[in-house]
Amino acid sequence: SFSLLYYHFLINVMIDILLPILAIEFVLPEKRTYVSVSSNFGYSFGMCILPLYAYLTKDWYWISVMATISPIISLFLFKYVINFETI
Repeated sequence: SFSLLYYHFLINVMIDILLPILAIEFVLPEKRTYVSVSSNFGYSFGMCILPLYAYLTKDWYWISVMATISPIISLFLFKYVINFETI
């Protein structure tokens, strides 16, 4: 059976590789710089919050659960974050 970390790896690969490509492909060429920078903002924010969460939790199980759940939530919220008709 797969461990939770395998699912975490697969989902993060999907998020890190596919979502920035999709975000750039659906916008006009003159707005691609703005979209690529704003799509990487969430990654930077997550890299700042994860050490704080790890310090407060101090349990690898809950850190891996949180790191797995957040990309799953962002997959479902992606269509609400970027409104493609206005870009």
